[in-house]
Amino acid sequence: VGKTLQIFYAKMMLISVFEVLVLFAVSEAMTMKQLRNTGKMMRKSCQPKNNVEDEKIDPINEGVFIEEKEVKCYIACIMKMANTV
Repeated sequence: VGKTLQIFYAKMMLISVFEVLVLFAVSEAMTMKQLRNTGKMMRKSCQPKNNVEDEKIDPINEGVFIEEKEVKCYIACIMKMANTV
């Protein structure tokens, strides 16, 4: 039950990050290109800090979360950059 709850919370936090980015895009009139570039910038910053491979974080886009410390730390880094935590 604990891992299921952790996965649920991680998914909810990523949804929150996405919502914040969308709201920011709307309020600041960001284009989709700017929104994608912001996501790429966050990834370029957080991925090396957490030593996580593309193969482990690419599935996040489809809602698949790999239960590893590096992936969880990467998600936490993204959330911090988006000011959601």
